[in-house]
Amino acid sequence: AAISINQTIVSLAAGQTVQFTTSGGQAAFSLSPSLGSITFNGLYTAPASIPSPRTVTVTATSVADPASTASVVVRLGEFRPIRINAGG
Repeated sequence: AAISINQTIVSLAAGQTVQFTTSGGQAAFSLSPSLGSITFNGLYTAPASIPSPRTVTVTATSVADPASTASVVVRLGEFRPIRINAGG
């Protein structure tokens, strides 16, 4: 069965957690890049400090079928519109 992550886009501040869940069987979770931590069961904890906004990709790999993967993007830190000061 194809694996899927039930969460879509997640935004977290420093130190917050989110529990990822999957459909399609048991999955092992991994992070790229390795910012924060995630347990085998999908509990993600954001880094204690986030100096600048970053994104992390959480990937779930099916235990029964390692070729089946799903991923979701986690936004870390505050995402504000960037204002460019044109001067004058």
